[in-house]
Amino acid sequence: MNTEAPDALLARVRKLLAKAEATGVTTQEAQALTAKAAELMAKYGIDRALLAAERPETDRPADRVIDIGNPWARVQAHLLCGLASALRCQCIILPQSGPGTRIHMFGYTSDIERSDVLYTSLLVQMWQGLAATPLPDRVQNARAWRRSWLLGFVTAVVARVRAAEESAARQAAGPAGYGTGYSQGQRADIGASRLRTRAGRSLTAGR
Repeated sequence: MNTEAPDALLARVRKLLAKAEATGVTTQEAQALTAKAAELMAKYGIDRALLAAERPETDRPADRVIDIGNPWARVQAHLLCGLASALRCQCIILPQSGPGTRIHMFGYTSDIERSDVLYTSLLVQMWQGLAATPLPDRVQNARAWRRSWLLGFVTAVVARVRAAEESAARQAAGPAGYGTGYSQGQRADIGASRLRTRAGRSLTAGR
């Protein structure tokens, strides 16, 4: 188990992400800061899970409803749900009569908190990156190109967060068998691939 107190570790994560969002930070610097934050966030998740195994009252199942406004509400929802899945949460897209998207997220309190922290920062970085990227010459449909850019960003950051989670689980394989069990659970068939296929079509359609 990490010797650093979970709250102190999470505070370090927030500082790293704040630096990644700062004006004047290069793309490479932001990526490095975010990668370090994801690594620490994964360690934080392992620490909280190990602590909860001994003291269940420290981390209870919870839920949170998040409203996502336009523009690109479905792409933002794709980012949130991807991060939540990588961080052991589940998301449901709620019916919405007006503009935007509403997401109901379920998971342990610490995992929901991790998802929210990363999502908030990566959303800022995503908009900054899109604004700083010039539209290539000969692009006939600017909106389609920008949507493609956003989806590429989402795919990349979710994959990196998932890799950080898996790495932290492997390193924690010794304590109480948690890491080994986590790795096995990652491979278990819970129908996620079928659900992801249907949700992916829904999330990436329209906006």
